[in-house]
Amino acid sequence: MRRQRYQLDNLDSTPVASDASYDTIRKSREGGKYRPDDEGNLISSVLDAPYDEKNPSASRHWPVIDLDLPHAYVPSKTPGHGHLYLMPSIPLTHKEYRELLTALRDARIIGAGNMHQFNISGSTAARLPRYFVARRPFYEGAL
Repeated sequence: MRRQRYQLDNLDSTPVASDASYDTIRKSREGGKYRPDDEGNLISSVLDAPYDEKNPSASRHWPVIDLDLPHAYVPSKTPGHGHLYLMPSIPLTHKEYRELLTALRDARIIGAGNMHQFNISGSTAARLPRYFVARRPFYEGAL
């Protein structure tokens, strides 16, 4: 499986507001050409075949998330795994954090152990990078 790639000639000249409608976003990407190769300047969450507007729920995704807050990603000692540290401008409440973890667990982005750790201790934690047994490079297969 691989992510779909597109060539969008007006990529940098078509900013889309965060409250834009689906139609506005779709129209801003019109003219983008699907690239079956590894070229292009836009990578999609959609896998394999071009998006089917008649049956959008049939598509499969590897999430692409544009984080709009300070963050750090540190690969863990397990290949393909890592720790994501988010620093929102307004810290999450306990309830909001539980909702975020639940959604990530339900989408199979995080393991059940994260939720269990939160339920037992009221927080989540990760090993500091200096205590990793071995450093691993960014998982190239993600792109």
